[in-house]
Amino acid sequence: MIILCLSFVLTAGIIFLFYDSGYGLIFEIPIVVLTFQWNTKRVQENRKNGIKREFREILLALSNGLSAGMSVENAFIDAEHNIWVLYGKESIMQPELFRLNQKVQMGAAIEKQFVTLAKKYRVDELRTFSELFLYAKRIGGDYTQNIRALAFRMNERIGVKEELEAQLSEKMLELRIMLAVPPGILIYLKLFSSGFLDPLYHNAFGIGVMTVALALYVGCWALGVYIIRNTLEV
Repeated sequence: MIILCLSFVLTAGIIFLFYDSGYGLIFEIPIVVLTFQWNTKRVQENRKNGIKREFREILLALSNGLSAGMSVENAFIDAEHNIWVLYGKESIMQPELFRLNQKVQMGAAIEKQFVTLAKKYRVDELRTFSELFLYAKRIGGDYTQNIRALAFRMNERIGVKEELEAQLSEKMLELRIMLAVPPGILIYLKLFSSGFLDPLYHNAFGIGVMTVALALYVGCWALGVYIIRNTLEV
C-alpha cells in the first residue's frame, strides 16, 4: 500500500512538472497497476534472494559438518541450528529444515525430502543441489565426500552471484541519482524561474516538447536498467 501511495504521489509530481495540469492524472490508474505488478515481482525477488542467502549458510554448515565427520543427516540438523542462530524467527528456511529433519528421523530419505523442499520454492540453486544430491546418493561410493564437494561448489557459485547482485545494486543506485537530475532541474526552475517554463505549458507546441522529453526520460531509464542487468548478467 505504501508503494502504491508513493507511486501515485511521484506520478502526480512528474505530470505536474512536465505538463502543469491535472488532466494528466488520467494516467495514474495504469501507472499504479504497473507499479503494483513491479512491486509484487520485486517482493518475490527479494524473497528468493533471502532464500539464497540462507541456503548459502546451509551449504557452509553442511560442508563444515561433513568435514568434521558428521553424517549427512546430522549435518542437516546442525545446519538447522545455525540458520536459527543467524536469522531467528525471520528465517524462511529454518522451519523447512525443521520439518525435513523431523521426517528424516521418522525414516524418510533425506535426499527425497530435499527434492520436495526445492520444488516448493523454485529457486534454481536449491533445484540444482537437490538433483545433484539425489544423484550422488544413487551412485554410492564416498557419499559424504561427494556431498561435501557439491556443497562447496554450490557455495562458491552463490557467492559469485551475490557479488554480481551487489554490483547491480551499486549501478542501479548510480542510475537513480542520474535520473533524479532532470526532475530536479525542473523543480528548481519552477520554484525560482517559473516564467522561464511558461512557453512549455498549456499550448500544443509546449505539450509536444514536454511529451517528447518525458518519453526520452522514461526511455533512458528503461535502457539504463536493461544495460546494467544484461552487462552484469545477474
